[in-house]
Amino acid sequence: EDKFRKFCKVSAKGKDERLCYYLGGSETSATSILQEMSKPISWQMPAEKVCEKLNKLDPQMCELRYPVQRDLRSTDISKLKIKELKNILADWGEKCKGCAEKDDFVKRVTELVDIYQPKQDL
Repeated sequence: EDKFRKFCKVSAKGKDERLCYYLGGSETSATSILQEMSKPISWQMPAEKVCEKLNKLDPQMCELRYPVQRDLRSTDISKLKIKELKNILADWGEKCKGCAEKDDFVKRVTELVDIYQPKQDL
């Protein structure tokens, strides 16, 4: 629970920040249901069952949806839309100063892909 609160305080952004608020890991949270989440997880209960239990306490909890993470190493980045490229950069906390054309965004994402999606050694 302490590690979760620390994560919420230090690095939660976007949907993670919303999750922290719902669970009570955020300083601005009205209530805290961290124990109701952490205990079942420590028992290795499946995520769906944990979600069912939390849904009884706060229906908003299980409505949070995260976008599917794309493997940019196997994706042709030049075929992505500008909006998708901007979203990728925003998820990484990066900006593309001076980017006016799609090629500029493609170049920036390509430069950063090694940092944010390192190669997996098998």
